[in-house]
This record gives sequence, structure tokens and C-alpha cells, in this order.
Amino acid sequence: MQVPPQTSMAKCMRRFLLVSLALCFSALASGAATLDTISERGTVRIGYISDQAPFSSSKSGAEPVGYAIDVPQDC
Repeated sequence: MQVPPQTSMAKCMRRFLLVSLALCFSALASGAATLDTISERGTVRIGYISDQAPFSSSKSGAEPVGYAIDVPQDC
């Protein structure tokens, strides 16, 4: 006996929903750990890519410049 397509599609959707919920909960847990780390340090670390003008760029031996550098310094 063959399973009707709606039944197998419903099972697939349920599995997708369960996996999505599991990923959301794990992301929430890691986000809480990140916020705890920021609270303990009292600082926020922000990274940048050094060759993505106008967001950020730097020449050898020079300080980095660009939008991604200016915004955190202004905050």
C-alpha cells in the first residue's frame, strides 16, 4: 500500500519545523552566553575585513580607516 503524498509531505514539514525550532533554541542559548561575556568584560569586540573599502581599509603600517572603523568609535 502506497502512502498518499499529503501524508509524506506533512511528515516532512513536521520534521522541518522541529529542526528549525531546535536551531532557534540553540541560537538563543549561544546569544545568551555572548551577552554574558560582554557583561563580564564591559566591552564589545567588533571585527572588520581590512580590504573592503569604503567600509574598512588600511595601508601597510597605517591605522585602519572606513565606515566600519568610524561607527564603533563614535558610540
